[in-house]
Amino acid sequence: MNHFYKTTIAFSFCLLGWNTFEANAQSQTINGNLNIGEGFQSSLGYAPGIFMLGNSDDFFIRRYNTAPNQSEFRFAIGDDFAAEDRFAIGVNYANTTWYDRMVVQGDGKVGIGTSTPTAQLQVNGGALVLGTNAITTNTDGHLSIGNINEDSNPVNGAGWQNSTTFLLNGKDFTSIGFHDSGQRVDYIRAGQGTIQMGYDAGWGRANIGMPLGIWNAQGNVGIGTLTPKEALSVNGKIRAQEVKVETSNWPDFVFAPQYPLMPLHDLESYISKNGHLPETPAAKEIDANGLSLGEMVKLQQQKIEELSLYIIQQNKRLNEQELRTMQQLKLNEALSENILLLKKEIRKIR
Repeated sequence: MNHFYKTTIAFSFCLLGWNTFEANAQSQTINGNLNIGEGFQSSLGYAPGIFMLGNSDDFFIRRYNTAPNQSEFRFAIGDDFAAEDRFAIGVNYANTTWYDRMVVQGDGKVGIGTSTPTAQLQVNGGALVLGTNAITTNTDGHLSIGNINEDSNPVNGAGWQNSTTFLLNGKDFTSIGFHDSGQRVDYIRAGQGTIQMGYDAGWGRANIGMPLGIWNAQGNVGIGTLTPKEALSVNGKIRAQEVKVETSNWPDFVFAPQYPLMPLHDLESYISKNGHLPETPAAKEIDANGLSLGEMVKLQQQKIEELSLYIIQQNKRLNEQELRTMQQLKLNEALSENILLLKKEIRKIR
């Protein structure tokens, strides 16, 4: 019989003895140490204690109940069948396999639901924290998650469909901040039907700094504005190498033979009365509602094509006028020649 089983049997008899004393309404006081097993006792302190003696590395405290639902609860200290030195709490039920429910390894790593933790705290499974202040922070009111290694992830999760890998609940606004140096904190915050990105000059002030972007419940995105009215609203300048605007009904219809081109004198009257071209928005409307880039480009193209038609019309008139002028010049030249001939004939008669 090895030391492990001798130790377990010896400790079981010891517990049985204590139960007998209790059943007989007796008590026993031990002044000093209680030694179980054989070997040399070496006390680590001055207070009395229970010592496991012998060569066995394992020390189990167990509690059994009776069949048919036999179960076992253990405190285990030692290498636990060739594993590294640790403290383990476990249970089995109805003769099932023994499982370590919580393990504290010799290097200080704690595992819950795993017997081989690789971090200071490793939980194999979900964690539920409830209460008014379920997770408390230090006096500045922040919960910080960080790392020492620049290439590691302090928070890592995976999920798909409707699963949530990282969830924050809060009143009004819940923020995630990113701080590297100085007082500025870049943040992402959500609340009141919006998701905002911006920065804060300090730590968690009520009036967070100018938002750099916002996404509201209607799906609109704003940059530099808290009230985006379109799918994308930008309060500022935009620089791009190319902008492509999709539109329809491009105004090539202007060149159709039946297109009703406004006469120039009517166009002059309209401009004098309204102060802008027909079908174009007035300055007050642009100031109030902004400019629709696609519609305006299409409208400008329509006016350019109308202007081309006006130029073509005027060119035809100029050509006709030039032709008539040339004809008049030739007629004048012929008349001049006839006048000269008449003058010569008159001189001869005299």
